[in-house]
Amino acid sequence: MAKHGRSIVKNNLKICYWNIGGINTHNMNKLEDHLFVQEIKEYDVVILAETHIGYDVNLHVEGFNYFPVCRNISTNGRYYGGLGIFRRTSLKDHIKIIPGLSKDFQWIKFEKQFFCLQNDIYLCAAYVPPANSSYTKKLDFDIIDQIEKDIVSYKSKGDILFCGDLNARTSTEEDYIAQDSSRYLPLFESYKPDNQIRFRKNCDETLDSRGKEIIDLCISNQMRVVNGRCMGDLLGHFTCFNTHGQSTVDYLIANERLFNQILYFRVSEFVSTFSDCHCKISWEILAKYQITETQSNNLHAAPVNFRWTEDSPLKFQQALLSPDNQQKISSFLINDSDCSSEDINKKAQDLCDIFLSAAKISLVTPKKNKKGSRPQKKWFDSDLFKMRKNVISLGKIYSRYPKDPVIKGRYYKYFRIYNKCRKVKYKQFINSMLQKLDTLRVENPKQYWKLINDIQDSKKENCSSQIDSDTWANHFRNLHSAIDNTFYSRLNQLEMILNDKEKSLVFNDLDNDISKKEISDAIASLKSGKACGPDLISNEMLKYILCVQLNGMFSSSVFLKTNNTEKIQLKIRKMANAMIQDALQNQLTQAAQMMEQQVDAELHRLDNMDEDDFESLRRKRMEGMKKAQKQKQDWMTQGHGKYTEILDEKEFFEMCKKSKRVVCHFYRDSTFRCKIVDKHLEILAHKHMETKFAKINAEKCPFLIERLRIVVLPTMCVAKDGKTTDYIVGFDEMGGKDDFPTEMLEWRLGRADVINYSGDLLEPPSVASEKKTGILGHAKTNKTIRGRNDDSSDEDDW
Repeated sequence: MAKHGRSIVKNNLKICYWNIGGINTHNMNKLEDHLFVQEIKEYDVVILAETHIGYDVNLHVEGFNYFPVCRNISTNGRYYGGLGIFRRTSLKDHIKIIPGLSKDFQWIKFEKQFFCLQNDIYLCAAYVPPANSSYTKKLDFDIIDQIEKDIVSYKSKGDILFCGDLNARTSTEEDYIAQDSSRYLPLFESYKPDNQIRFRKNCDETLDSRGKEIIDLCISNQMRVVNGRCMGDLLGHFTCFNTHGQSTVDYLIANERLFNQILYFRVSEFVSTFSDCHCKISWEILAKYQITETQSNNLHAAPVNFRWTEDSPLKFQQALLSPDNQQKISSFLINDSDCSSEDINKKAQDLCDIFLSAAKISLVTPKKNKKGSRPQKKWFDSDLFKMRKNVISLGKIYSRYPKDPVIKGRYYKYFRIYNKCRKVKYKQFINSMLQKLDTLRVENPKQYWKLINDIQDSKKENCSSQIDSDTWANHFRNLHSAIDNTFYSRLNQLEMILNDKEKSLVFNDLDNDISKKEISDAIASLKSGKACGPDLISNEMLKYILCVQLNGMFSSSVFLKTNNTEKIQLKIRKMANAMIQDALQNQLTQAAQMMEQQVDAELHRLDNMDEDDFESLRRKRMEGMKKAQKQKQDWMTQGHGKYTEILDEKEFFEMCKKSKRVVCHFYRDSTFRCKIVDKHLEILAHKHMETKFAKINAEKCPFLIERLRIVVLPTMCVAKDGKTTDYIVGFDEMGGKDDFPTEMLEWRLGRADVINYSGDLLEPPSVASEKKTGILGHAKTNKTIRGRNDDSSDEDDW
């Protein structure tokens, strides 16, 4: 079994730690979310804290080896805490898991020989629960003390790294002895003073009792907090965000020897759909190693089956009558041959090619799902996907501006709405599935069990094997390698007996010729809906291929001669055309009958209407007119029907909140083209009462300009239901001319679905009948070769 691969030299080790608050949250597995997997796949070692699972659950990430550290199940039947350690498969032999008894931290060893390090690195990954939690109070030992004992034991063997959610707040307390020196010590005493390293910054100014313990641990073991000191986090960003505020509780701590080998340390932005309140922390260590990416060349892709629908038989038969396939069939019939095994195999392959060429023309193959396009849950629809995307973006903004109360309130409000909508969608999905099961159990048992199997498959965990195909092949190859010679001698004896039996003349049904009737009966007995073999020839292709005519291609033992080819082809064409005409006639008859039934039903309803029916119809129309009049009054109260100017950003947000449809023009007084837009929008505001038209001075709303990313003036912003849906930038979409008609802008706004447009949205209105004067009354001048009136400079970059 051949292998091939390429060697890759790397100069760093990438590690990340992330408290995710449970692998399975909101009825979804985070490892099935492609966005989450993308966040962690770039690292060599991934440590996930608070996985909330037991040892019976196997997590799988492609290219990684999984090692769990789990607590015992609680009295309420749930799991809490836990660590999930993922090592890159190519490095797992050189990143060793050190056995331990603790359920709250795990030691990992990095071999110095492989990674070209000065010393072995011992990494402690931990999740330390809050000091006042019920779990901590039940423990008969202190987790921090236990970790410190291990640090004292391992620091003589190599360098120490300590990372995790420690639930400790250290403020900017010094983690070393200031102005430490060995100048005044006796000569016989060996003491290494603390290095006076960079002052540590921290956005969290709170110091608690657990934080003091961490500082004491650092001072006593000459270890330093990396947060707020290293490139990537020089300001000491917050690592935890919740409704009570922000804090720094996730740390990376390194001894002094290893501190200078850390290339960067980064606190990622807060993503609430991946973790309940924690940010991912990641770092990179200076190292040099070589790995070989091996790839097996013995794997073959599974064949893609053709999808067979109701109209597939007719299309497949038409494809067989195409000129290319007719030529293949002719050459298939012309080539006479002997009955040798090689020739029969070639003929079978030619016939398969005919089938497949027709299938490729007429049939469709299932589309491959885009891997990880969105969470693979049937109840997680496009609306939830968009809301989730907005929650992620708001969470990132919140992590950048954590002390802004407006951003914080907006984020948590939208997050609650998203959670509520998600729960409602999931309950609706469960109820719909139960209703389907109730109805299908009696009406359609086949669909009932298919639905049961789909539900069971969706609940199955990802059991993808982490063992490559070459390992399996070598295992089974060597499974019976120690067989003695007695087995092989007996095998040879049996083969000789079988060969003698084949040479003897005995009666066998297979020695007789196969008749046409037997072929027809065999094809007719094939069941539909079965999977095809490696040749991709499905049972449906054989059943609907006019087997009677194709059987005419074959005789008992030889193929037909050339002079019968044209007759067979003509017969196939006649029968196919007759079938096509019958199918079309039936479809037209059914459509005409349906239309006639609908017309008769409507006429019958109108003929049988009495005074009560007319009164009910009149009442409904009156109610509709009153509702429309009330809606118009509400619009006028909100300022619809006129083109107004808003003064600041607050008024802009209030306008978008009150009106469902908004068109806002961002202008500047010095830009000439903004005045052209004003004239057009003034006309459209009176015409389209359903939309709010307004303008705002771009120089007075810098925050809004930056948020909406407006760089060119004039720009018209289109908002629906409080969300920005479209932008009209400059005049390019109106023909690139200053004298475009108002109908052109009206058509463009209709395309944006912000006004009720009555024209054709597929084609813009014709401008041939427009006057040659601009909207402001200036005469339109024709361009010449020597000069031109080009005022494109009025479309200013902002």
